[in-house]
Amino acid sequence: MTPANRISREEFLARFSAHQRSEPHDWRGMLAWMDEQLSKPLVGIYSRLKRVDPVGKLVVRFALPLELCPTVNMCRRMPPWRYGQVKEQLFSTMLVQITHHGVTPYEPIQGFPFARCVCFSQRERDPNCGFEKQSLDICQPPRERRNPKTKKLQHISGLGLIKDDRGTRLNRATWWEPAPNGVAGGVLLEIWTGDTQA
Repeated sequence: MTPANRISREEFLARFSAHQRSEPHDWRGMLAWMDEQLSKPLVGIYSRLKRVDPVGKLVVRFALPLELCPTVNMCRRMPPWRYGQVKEQLFSTMLVQITHHGVTPYEPIQGFPFARCVCFSQRERDPNCGFEKQSLDICQPPRERRNPKTKKLQHISGLGLIKDDRGTRLNRATWWEPAPNGVAGGVLLEIWTGDTQA
């Protein structure tokens, strides 16, 4: 079977229907407890954390398992086969969710979109650890890149929601919050229209 991060949107949706839209994980349940956490004020030492209000209109929300959102340091320590596996699973998970939201992939938001990325976990993450990097990469258009070591051309799948994740093309806010007791955690990624005039 062709890996999920190497197939077209049409091929994926055909496979998706054949599997009767089975869910890889309970992302709706994750969104529910994430919303509940964000609705509560941060107390104690966590009151020092700064939440950022979104900009524009909401386009899509993703609730992602922690294991599919590794930090930059974690990615560096992964063997190539494991890194590819994470990217494939993350792409499949995000495409399933975007389909349920009724958002059409491969239509980039114009202007200066906004991404809100919140990591919920029992263990505090370092600022700028890059937990959002892999998911934002997948929000970009599909592209090809030559591997500097093997010189082979690699296909990089993407949903095409944003044109680029560079600071001049995407406004982003990332932060960490404690996960509820008894919950391993997860990552909330929201894409907003942002400043459509930029």
